[in-house]
Amino acid sequence: MGFQAHKTAVEKSLAGKLQHSCEQLIEHLSVLVERAPPDALLGQISTPKPTKNQIRSWLHHELSRVFPKPSDLIKGMTLDVQFRDVTYETLTEEGFGEKLRQAYPHVDWDKPFAEFDSAREQDSAETVRREYLNPKRFPLTSQTGLDLNDQTLIDKRNLAELQQEIERGRSLSPRQQAALEELKEKRKLWQSARPMRLDSRGRNVAGNGESTEAWD
Repeated sequence: MGFQAHKTAVEKSLAGKLQHSCEQLIEHLSVLVERAPPDALLGQISTPKPTKNQIRSWLHHELSRVFPKPSDLIKGMTLDVQFRDVTYETLTEEGFGEKLRQAYPHVDWDKPFAEFDSAREQDSAETVRREYLNPKRFPLTSQTGLDLNDQTLIDKRNLAELQQEIERGRSLSPRQQAALEELKEKRKLWQSARPMRLDSRGRNVAGNGESTEAWD
């Protein structure tokens, strides 16, 4: 149904409801007017008391002057179209999936939902990989040419060595202290992207097929 057709249908529905309300008021007010006819009505008839038909006709005329017209009620009706991208947040919005299944019961929605989850996990893993290996973000602890697996193993070893130095009561140089902070930030970055996919040996698998032992 187009917008104009919908507008016409609404106008027709309103007309019916307004007419019904008017008839109900006439039924209710007729009794009161019959008991005590107002001067406005008596001044329009030639008999001492109005008939039931005269009362109904007068009430209908008076109410029609104050009742809104259906066309006036829908005069400001417009169609506001907003295009919205379907994001992961949309798909995980409470009730969204159920509404889709109710509206389109013959569509297999499990597949696109699963594919979207998988794509998001891969994007997340790839983002972590790029950030983790970014020498501009981690200039003291990132070495050019290493893959994620080798870099993580080196970082774990270096972090363990620096922590051992601290446990032995030795002071770290400013460069060592800065490197320690970088390694802690790297570990936090890695853990913030979990849960990631695990291979058969329980290792996190990055989006490009590389794997690396978890920081735990």
